[in-house]
Amino acid sequence: CLLYHINEMAEALLDLYEGFPVVYQKETVEIEYCGVWVEAMAYIMVPGRPLNKPSSEYLSIILEAYLTQNMPIKLLEEAVKRSCE
Repeated sequence: CLLYHINEMAEALLDLYEGFPVVYQKETVEIEYCGVWVEAMAYIMVPGRPLNKPSSEYLSIILEAYLTQNMPIKLLEEAVKRSCE
């Protein structure tokens, strides 16, 4: 299970990094976190935007997080594959 608790400053920095509100919008979603349903904020791509392969820099940051948190790399590989189709 992995879920981040962020403060307002971190959210503002993420907004800039993720291109909010032009590339991504923010939505409250219900997710299962360690067996419990909780509400969380998620960045969702703005409808109509074309999918693109993530940059090498962005991908390396995500890969580092996956490795640090012992998350299955296969999930990341599948997401990248879908973005290239």
